[in-house]
Amino acid sequence: VTPAVIDELKDRKIELVRCSNMNGKAIAGTQRASANTREHSAIVVAQENCNIDINAFEKQLPSAQFVRAESNSLESTLETIAASTSQGKLAVLLTNTPSSAVIAANRNPRIRAAVGFNFPAVRRAVDEAGANLLAIDSSGKSETQIIGLVNEFLNRS
Repeated sequence: VTPAVIDELKDRKIELVRCSNMNGKAIAGTQRASANTREHSAIVVAQENCNIDINAFEKQLPSAQFVRAESNSLESTLETIAASTSQGKLAVLLTNTPSSAVIAANRNPRIRAAVGFNFPAVRRAVDEAGANLLAIDSSGKSETQIIGLVNEFLNRS
């Protein structure tokens, strides 16, 4: 790991962890440096093309702020999210195009985005990538499934 990478990880508040397993093989990973010390605050953004009942989400996740994107413009949606993540908030994007959203989001240095297709993917997003934005494909998932994924992300981060 180069000094430049170490500096970038520090800037993003990600701690590089080095250790070895029982066989003496080196293992490296990352973790959010302040994960255990801060209260979770989050923004959940539903893109315009998502058929999501925001009122149902607000009842199930009262600690999160819910926003319906005013347009289907991914660029403007990601600017809203970047403003929140730069304040230390976690973000969830409910979209029908999560892979495209993650590719675009990761171009912004304030965002570490990952796709949350299922619970193992959400766990990897937090544990391996230190994600502060989780993109969830809202098509084909029930509100209960989506709320479960959001809860997993917020509780694990």
